[in-house]
Amino acid sequence: MRTSIFQYAVVGALAAAVPSVASAAEFVETQSQTVDGQDFVFSFPSPQPTGDGLLTLLIRGDFSGNFPGNESFDIDLEGVFSRTNLGLNTGTLVQRFSGDDQEFSHSFILTLAELSALANDGQINLNVNYAFGVSSSLSANPFITASLRFPSEAGAVPEPAAWGLMLLGFGFVGGAMRSAKRRQKANVSYA
Repeated sequence: MRTSIFQYAVVGALAAAVPSVASAAEFVETQSQTVDGQDFVFSFPSPQPTGDGLLTLLIRGDFSGNFPGNESFDIDLEGVFSRTNLGLNTGTLVQRFSGDDQEFSHSFILTLAELSALANDGQINLNVNYAFGVSSSLSANPFITASLRFPSEAGAVPEPAAWGLMLLGFGFVGGAMRSAKRRQKANVSYA
């Protein structure tokens, strides 16, 4: 009985001390368009990725299908991943507003190799450059939202419940050791 309690206590303490490894990193930032042909810079802190990720851009502004060359944008992720001449005609329409105001999205899959190269310095920098034909004055509340999601390594901090289990496990280990020590003292024989 003593041995099995001791074994359970040790296993429980070790299991609680090891944090979970898989989690998802997700970063979302929204910026307003304030000038024609604006350049946007997004900077995300980055843990080490463990799988492919998804970059999604949600854009509302002066984009129409009539002027795809003038009303476009380019994206660049530190030279590792880039796309040019993107616009309403290459995205997914979310909602139409009056005039040329459109809300649309673009999604891109980033491979583990691309994400690892981007996260190498702990920071991921995304540049979105609007063509000068994308007017800020023609749109009501123009904005761009960048969302980046990927599986990553979790931090090495256990959850509060894990801390409780770990302390309980160490208590059982201490109790088993103390009990074993008392039994040794009780078995004294004189010759």
